[in-house]
Formats: sequence, structure tokens, C-alpha cells
Amino acid sequence: MASPEVFRNWSRLVQVKPQEVSRPQSLAELQSLVKKSRKVRVLGTGHSFNACVATPDTLIHSDALNRVLHLDAAKKQVKVEAGIKLKDLNPVLWQNGLAFPSLGDIAEQAMGGLVSTGTHGTGLQWGSFSDGQILIGMELVLADGSLLELRADRPEDATFLEAARLGLGCLGVIYSLTYQLDDAHHLEFCSRVVPQEEAADPALYKTHDHFEYFTFPFQDQVLMLTRDRTTRTADKGKLGAWFNDVFMENFLLATVLRLTSLWPSKIASVMGLMTHLASEEHYVGRAYEVMASIRRVRFFEMEYAFPLDQINAALAAYHDVNRFYAQKQGAERYYASFPGEVRFLGGDKGSMLSPTLGQPTSYLAAQVFPSFGPGFERYFRTLEEEFRKIKGRPHWGKLFYRNPMDVYPRFEEWNRIRQSWDPGGKFLNPFAETLVQGRNF
Repeated sequence: MASPEVFRNWSRLVQVKPQEVSRPQSLAELQSLVKKSRKVRVLGTGHSFNACVATPDTLIHSDALNRVLHLDAAKKQVKVEAGIKLKDLNPVLWQNGLAFPSLGDIAEQAMGGLVSTGTHGTGLQWGSFSDGQILIGMELVLADGSLLELRADRPEDATFLEAARLGLGCLGVIYSLTYQLDDAHHLEFCSRVVPQEEAADPALYKTHDHFEYFTFPFQDQVLMLTRDRTTRTADKGKLGAWFNDVFMENFLLATVLRLTSLWPSKIASVMGLMTHLASEEHYVGRAYEVMASIRRVRFFEMEYAFPLDQINAALAAYHDVNRFYAQKQGAERYYASFPGEVRFLGGDKGSMLSPTLGQPTSYLAAQVFPSFGPGFERYFRTLEEEFRKIKGRPHWGKLFYRNPMDVYPRFEEWNRIRQSWDPGGKFLNPFAETLVQGRNF
């Protein structure tokens, strides 16, 4: 019977009506479902901006597979079902004196989705959630319904783990993940608006534990954020947290951008206003609360990874393309409408398809507000062409249009493993088929 449900991702840019939607409640139920299904994709929370989850066949919701299976505080390890949300796992870890060493912008995603797309935070000491230094074990349900266990302490599993740590949902359904964790710790957060030239100093991303900045279209000012480990205890009040994190960064931002979309030529002035409204903050909090934010303003995003020494070239291309489209005439004119984000990451170890390719990496995310119209795709495609010229590689969970497999030296090896585990292509949806066939979007 046809499913009444329509899948929509978080940004509402992707939607599809699957033939069947299922919510397995146990490993055995998951195995049975995978075995009998013709085509399968798994939904965490739908936070990927592209169509990596969308399927017209069987869509599996992972919500019910959300248990902590084993926690060893002495070894600093945790094994969880892949459907557990990061926002639910973080407090459990904290109560046991543990924490992830680095987190991304939000904590809404399911752990299986974080791994499958290489979600990352910022900080040269750490990699992404797919990094082999922290992701030390996985269990996957293969196409025939069997359960495959992979462990970092078994040398014979090494190559398979390198393929599975960032598998794009194409190798099997991730049932469980085992992580090597850090001690629970506090972070001291500082933010202030500075000239772009000041934020570009390499000493900043080399000395701060977690360093990033937001760059504003048509402006040379950036909002610089630093987060550093400290022995101080939390000192951020709930009212201040709500005002800055919820009101200023969500409700006010959305209202201003919606109004500006009616007079888009005013966007440069509005971006200048944002740099003046961005408040200087300084506080201490639990690491997982300081690193992840609340994001209620919907936007579209493309993020590219670059060799560490190419971030200034990437930023120059970003601002050049912003000006290029703002100066066009008629329907081709498009105004960049949302702050971009610059982050820095240590290279992932043990992952064939990590955008870092095992090297320290800079990331630039270009974001746009939907109310500014459909011209964002032309804008993103132009940005992508410029980013590819400086050895850029796309984030797997964000928008991209050119097939990136040619920039991954181990793609063929990864694809051979994929074909050996899933010879019938059970885990390929239209998005994944386009990828593995080498076609552009």
C-alpha cells in the first residue's frame, strides 16, 4: 500500500513520497525489513541539504533505535544505536564525566547521519564525527539482513572501516556506533566583530582550541568566535542565553531577512547593520552547550573544504561572486543574503571519503535565505566552479552540483567494497546512483 507520508528535509528544499515508510523498534526488526525491501534509505533527522536520504522506495526512520548500548567511563567509550540524537546523548555523556572533543553547529542530528555525511565542528586538534581517532567501531545491517561488526582493534577490519566511516548510506544500514571520548570539560567562549584581515591571522586557528568566524556578504568585518578549554565553571545566565541564542540569532534575524527580501538591493546595508548588532560575548559553559547552537532560521547551504592555505583564496572567490551577481541585470541578478561560515579542522584518519583527505583543512560555508528566490542555484553553481579551481571538495551533507568523486583518490576502492557488500544496489537512491555513476547533478 502506498505511504501517506511525504519526506521533507529540514530546509524544505527536498521532498519525496516514499512507497513505504517504516519505523523498526529493534535490531531484529531492522534486519528483517532490510532483507525483504527492494531499495532502502535511512532517515535520521533530515538535516542534510541535498537529496541523500530521499527515496521513492522504502524509507526507514531510525528514531526508535536510540539506546545507549554500553558506556565504559573508565575506557571513555560509548556504544550507541545510530538513531540516537546528539542532543540526547550529550547530557548522558556529561553525567558520566565524558564528552565529544568537538561538535558542529547544532546537536539535532541522529548519530548515523553525522557519520554518513562527515559532520564536523572546528579545531585543528580534531576531525569530524567520521574520524578514525574517535569512531572505533560500527555495526551495519547488510543487504541480505546480516549484521557486520567492524572494530578498530582488529587489523583485518581496517580497510572496511575506512570505507564505512563515511559511507553515504550506500554500504548498509548503520545499527550501532562506538566512540572513543574525551573527559567532560568546560569551554570559555568569546565573540567579537573584527576586520577580516585580523581574523585571517593563522595564529588564531593554531592557538585556540576551537576557532571560527562568520563572514558577511559585501562587508569586510567578520564575527570571530573562540572556544577554549578552561577549569572555570559555567557562568552564563539563562536569560542572556535565550536573548542571544534564540531571539537575536533566530527570530530577529529571520524577520530582518524577510523584510529585506522585499527590497533585496538593501542587503549590503543590512549586512553592515548585522555587524553592528552582533554583540560581544564572553562566558563559560559545558562544552556541548557552548559548541552547539539553536538554529531555527531555515536556509540553504553549500560548504566546501580546502587545503588549509587556500582559505583566503576561497574567501576572495566568495566575495567576488557575491559582487558579480549583485551587479547583474534583471532576472540574473541575485543577492547573497546570509552570513558565511569559516572553520578549521584536523584531517580525518581512516576515512576514504573524508573531504579533509587526512590533512588539516579549512571549510567555507556559503548560505542563502530562501526568500531571496530561486537564483541561489545559479549562484551556488558559480561558486562551486570557483571553489573547484582551488582544490575544493564539497561537504557530503550540503548542496553540490558537480560530481566530486574525481577528487577522491580512493573512490574506486570504496566503490568496489560497496559493490561487494551490496551487489544489487539496495542502498542506492537516485542521489547515490548519480554519485557512483560519475554524473553531475
